[in-house]
Amino acid sequence: MDQNSIRCSGKLRKVLSEENLNLLGEKTGFHERLRKFTPVRAIWTFVTGLGSGNVNTIADFQRLFCNLSGEAMSYKPFHDRLSCEGFPQFFQQTLSMVLTGLGEPILRGKCRYLKRFVDILAHDGSSFALPDDLAKEFPGRFTKVSPAAVEVHCTYSLYYGQATRIAIAPDKEAERPFLPKPEELKGKLLLQDRGYTSYEIVAAVKAAGGDVIGRAKDKNLNPTIRKCFRGLADKKGVVGKKLKDIKLPKNNVDLLIEGKDKHGQIHLVRLVLYYVARKDFHVYLITTLEAREFPPSIVASLYRLRWQIELFFKECKSYTKLQKFRTKNRHIVEGLIWATMLAVLIRRFLLYSAFRNTGERTAPFIAAAMSWTFFRDLGKVAIHDYQGLLRTLKSILEFLRRSSFRTNLQRKDTFVILDIVPLKGCA
Repeated sequence: MDQNSIRCSGKLRKVLSEENLNLLGEKTGFHERLRKFTPVRAIWTFVTGLGSGNVNTIADFQRLFCNLSGEAMSYKPFHDRLSCEGFPQFFQQTLSMVLTGLGEPILRGKCRYLKRFVDILAHDGSSFALPDDLAKEFPGRFTKVSPAAVEVHCTYSLYYGQATRIAIAPDKEAERPFLPKPEELKGKLLLQDRGYTSYEIVAAVKAAGGDVIGRAKDKNLNPTIRKCFRGLADKKGVVGKKLKDIKLPKNNVDLLIEGKDKHGQIHLVRLVLYYVARKDFHVYLITTLEAREFPPSIVASLYRLRWQIELFFKECKSYTKLQKFRTKNRHIVEGLIWATMLAVLIRRFLLYSAFRNTGERTAPFIAAAMSWTFFRDLGKVAIHDYQGLLRTLKSILEFLRRSSFRTNLQRKDTFVILDIVPLKGCA
């Protein structure tokens, strides 16, 4: 634990140093000259408030700043600093720096199905409503219900246990442009929901050396069957038929299909129809994985890992106050979203540091629920030039080590099925 604390302290001091943050603050225009509300104090005020989950208004942040720093600052100048364009830009670039500087792999896949992948990525978006006054800056999809809404687009690394790419945009904007570039997916497996899956994207990722499992919109999907790998009694008889013209049995079906994209180009892809017995329906999964190497049950198990990004979003919303602030200023809205993501990443970095070299699985939700007990202590030492940081971190990591481990070891989850284990030396 002493080694973990020293390592954690060194990384935080290096990545979130006063020098780095002052340079970013000056570059983004967040501050022109150093005053009470310095870049370092701004970062740790918002990380502390959001990470602990016990602030509800901008005034709460102003009071928290005064408490952490020991400085007196009235509400108006505090609010004015957040209303400038540099506020969200500063927090966005700090988040980018943290994604690069604090991220490291914590898991690895041991089974033969996972040896070909250097990482498994899940991509999705989560949207939430904003005050109607922001409808011009952030138009929503459902104009009658939520005229103003924002969507957070995220690429989540399973092996890192963290988001690796985050973007925010009006909810009305198309989702697919926020996917990772195909050339970034070489040697990786991408898991995506129905809104992102298309023949063009699947073909582009495969051509770049990556793989995809994407859920298809089964109501609209009616391609031509070119081959049946498994699951149908009359394998040859279905060739050339449309998918909706055959009756699906109550078991897994594995097909090679031919479909046209919106440009009229023909694609041959694999379609796995995974049967969920307890609900009596098939899940439609389009994938680039070879049928001979990856049976339908494994494809479905791999796709279940996509749920980790849903848990990440739930942690952001339930424990880090995302979407709770009702402000009409677009700069404050954007800045709070970036600050929320920053708080989650730092909290998870602390959690993974506590379990480094233990070989145990962590429980991020427990750490999130209990973070009110330690984030204020961390914020105070960070604001005061990291004085006493090592001693404080040792206490925090010991607490996390005692409380935030996976308790239900008898439950056979997808990690156990696919033999995904903590990486020695990192988790």
